[in-house]
Amino acid sequence: MERVRFKTRESLFWKENDGLKPNTVRTLEGDDERKKILDKWIRDKKFGEIEIMDLKSKACFARVVVDVTRYRGLYIISWKHPPQWKGGGK
Repeated sequence: MERVRFKTRESLFWKENDGLKPNTVRTLEGDDERKKILDKWIRDKKFGEIEIMDLKSKACFARVVVDVTRYRGLYIISWKHPPQWKGGGK
């Protein structure tokens, strides 16, 4: 399964990891390989996985992408959160 990788700030990482915010908004330009992958997912309506890494701790998680929307040059990537709820965060 194809996977795109992004880095994020600690304050957002825990919300995304815990399911409070199961999406990310990104600007991608030029020859960024992730842009090509996301455009293909939008076109084919078949999605892969997203991996998010906390810039500070280097902790990571991966999720199955359920939608990618392009809006005014932004990519809105949404994923399915696992059924178990961890909660708490930081």
